[in-house]
Amino acid sequence: MHLIRLAGRQLGIGIMLCTSAMASATPIQAGTLTRASQDALEAAYIYNFIRFTSWPDEGDDAPATVLVAGDDRVRAAMQKIAAEANRSGYPRLRIDPCVRLSCLARPQVVFIGSDQEPHLQQWLDKAGGQPVLTVSDIPGFADRGGMIEIVRHRNHLSFRINRQAIEAAKLYVSAQLLQLGEVIGEEHP
Repeated sequence: MHLIRLAGRQLGIGIMLCTSAMASATPIQAGTLTRASQDALEAAYIYNFIRFTSWPDEGDDAPATVLVAGDDRVRAAMQKIAAEANRSGYPRLRIDPCVRLSCLARPQVVFIGSDQEPHLQQWLDKAGGQPVLTVSDIPGFADRGGMIEIVRHRNHLSFRINRQAIEAAKLYVSAQLLQLGEVIGEEHP
């Protein structure tokens, strides 16, 4: 997959290249973004969010655990990326389905699918205070306390980062990622 090859490049430009490649590799015109291409793009974004995030207990060689709550298509796209990432060695991923809050034991990342919107606050409460990166494409996710919201515009995808939520979980997101997304939750002097 071309997206993973690009994602493995130099840290400073890797995400920008991957984001550019994603935008140009798939014809993303208003009304032509297929569900499969959207899922693949969202999975590539999630992969890069993982690459540019540090956890406080990082250090072992165990794969990053990514739970996908309620969106089988994004999970399938993530599994394809994980298979290639695991062959290349960085970062290694384990993708698990998750439909109940009880499965949120100790993952590094949870993607909350749009069909989980009625239970969103429960997901956020359960992940709260833990070093778990929360990601979703639910509109308003970052404003409601989620960490990274994937936003679909008419002709492209972008993302919003809730810096306060990330800092509360004691995670570190690289400056490169912060520059590419819309940052909310920052205190202004």
